[in-house]
Amino acid sequence: MTYQLVFHENTLLENVKQEKRTKGRGPWIALAERYIIQKERIRLYPLPEDFNNRTPEEENPPIIKHLERNTELISLFRWGLPGQATGNHRLLYVFHNYYKVILLHHFDKQYNGAIKRQDIQPAEIRYFDYCIDDPSLYPITKGE
Repeated sequence: MTYQLVFHENTLLENVKQEKRTKGRGPWIALAERYIIQKERIRLYPLPEDFNNRTPEEENPPIIKHLERNTELISLFRWGLPGQATGNHRLLYVFHNYYKVILLHHFDKQYNGAIKRQDIQPAEIRYFDYCIDDPSLYPITKGE
């Protein structure tokens, strides 16, 4: 089964466009190429256990994990993209209504340890706003 991707983040791609205009090929374009390949894999395997078991080995493997700390959302996941010179990228997404993967927020994680609450909040806000027009078919927060 292929899942529908819904985008609410584009800061990574904005940096790629800027690099193309100013420098040509550089580290952002290399990161974008990995992003495109991995994004297609997430369309097939959005859950960490499926993704990690079915993704071929590569030089910079993606890291998909279920986030449980510092969030109230039940189905929030983080996709890690090591970008070497461009940073340590994290994309937060949710698995919505059994058929959608909604990419909510991108940020450069410049610290060690669990993702902080301040980095998760923009994703939660976007998801709650999204649910106004497309309500979840199952509980979305831990308190429900």
